[in-house]
Amino acid sequence: MLAWNLGATTEIWTGYAADAQIRFAGSSGGVLTALSLFCLEQLGMEFVLHTGKDAEKPWLNTTVQSTSREQLLSHAGSRYAPSSPCDGLALVESSPGPCVFIGKPCDVAAVDRLRKQRPKLDRNLGLVLTFFLRRHSKHTRDT
Repeated sequence: MLAWNLGATTEIWTGYAADAQIRFAGSSGGVLTALSLFCLEQLGMEFVLHTGKDAEKPWLNTTVQSTSREQLLSHAGSRYAPSSPCDGLALVESSPGPCVFIGKPCDVAAVDRLRKQRPKLDRNLGLVLTFFLRRHSKHTRDT
């Protein structure tokens, strides 16, 4: 049995990126990368603020801005080290237009609180994305 504790939920959808390169480069079928790329290419958003590997120490994370498919793909995939994409929110706030933010669920919760206090940040957050963090325990498992 699969047990989920999601709270109030309107809908849950599953899917993956139609573009095979994005689907296999990204985590969870590349959905966040594909949505971000759509925002850049089709909606004209300024950039995507997200976590990527540190260029000098690839085992560490850094906050990055991506403005192209190539940049998004170079930072796609799961990162299993501490990250703090909220440290780049001033870039979103000072941007001339809307941006995409990708973070862990705790980062998105922090962004939600901050946007209530900072109107310019709120205005420039065109899309905020996160992913599910799933935990297995002896009480919750797939069968």
